[in-house]
Amino acid sequence: MPEDRFTHDWLASYLKLTERLESKETLHLWTGFCLIAAALRRQVFIEMEYGTVFPNMYVIFVAESARARKSAATYYGKFLFQDAFPDYNLQEDSMTSQGLIKSLNHKTTIIVGDKQQEFQRSDVVIFADEVANLFSYDPKAAKQMVIFLTRTYSCPPTYTHTTVRDSKVKLFNLYPTLLGNTDPRNLKTIPEEAAGGLIGRLIWVIEKDKRHVNPGWLKDETVETKRRVLLREQLIHDLQVIARISGRFQADGDAQDFYNLWYTEISKRDTKDPDTDAFFQRCHVTAIRIAMLLSLSEGGTLVI
Repeated sequence: MPEDRFTHDWLASYLKLTERLESKETLHLWTGFCLIAAALRRQVFIEMEYGTVFPNMYVIFVAESARARKSAATYYGKFLFQDAFPDYNLQEDSMTSQGLIKSLNHKTTIIVGDKQQEFQRSDVVIFADEVANLFSYDPKAAKQMVIFLTRTYSCPPTYTHTTVRDSKVKLFNLYPTLLGNTDPRNLKTIPEEAAGGLIGRLIWVIEKDKRHVNPGWLKDETVETKRRVLLREQLIHDLQVIARISGRFQADGDAQDFYNLWYTEISKRDTKDPDTDAFFQRCHVTAIRIAMLLSLSEGGTLVI
């Protein structure tokens, strides 16, 4: 573990911080994955034969309204992330693909050596409290959002968007992360065009109930409350440390052998459902993303 980090495992510590909340551990775990993924921006990657893989991800929580406290889990993570990175491009609630693109079309100044350089950094984290608001009930707008999220999932170095007036907007260094919630009844807002494309890139986390009934009383002066406040501050600090990591990942021999065997077996799966088949055909990339995030959760070495 790097000397300037407080936690030995960021994700395990985040689960410890959230253990008294009603949302099940699964929701907090995937929220934690998204927080680390977003914090890394576009700074770490692994080279595969088929291209470069970055650790961003799209995660959707599915549960009936109010039953699993899915929004509570995402909001808790969002507030921690905002405290860690107040200037990060965070988008939420109702939006269009055009508005999202506009928010990404800006430049920032970075210092390289003793010189200032302009740099376009198109990283964004999307918190969609209800996926229906993200895709909207307008079929055309929903289709445009699906196209944008699908094309930018792989973090292309450039992305060209043609506006309604036929002018072109060129974005650089795309790096989107998505954490959203939906009631099963609102899945119908995702257009059919997403099948096999965007849907195959989504991680669906399904819950039916909350983990316990918690009245939620907060006793400000208790030792336990002070411990949790301190742990939250430590997690914010450590997430900022993780955000400064950059470079190329490597995989050791054991990891490569395990991955090869697993990939061979998963490739034999023959599903008849085009939606689940699209996921299984791409889940090897998801596994690599998760492996990178787990490695960085436990330390700063870029090794799987």
